[in-house]
Amino acid sequence: MLGLAPIARLNEMYIALDGTATLLVDGDEHALELGVLARVRTRQKRRILPEPNGFRMVAWVGHQARPTDHRHGRQLGGPLPQAP
Repeated sequence: MLGLAPIARLNEMYIALDGTATLLVDGDEHALELGVLARVRTRQKRRILPEPNGFRMVAWVGHQARPTDHRHGRQLGGPLPQAP
């Protein structure tokens, strides 16, 4: 599904909805199955190999924030909630 080349400055997350697949990340194999959330960091080589029975997933793709990128550093304000 995805090539083995790293995607510069992109982080990806995958969650399996149905079926199973193998996620290759820098040569290591990881099972993608129902209930598993996987994150692949910037510059890691990745590839998804669906099993013969089929595979459905949701993928989130996002850019890595730069220290000078103020869009990712906004705060809504207010204190953090405290445990009772």
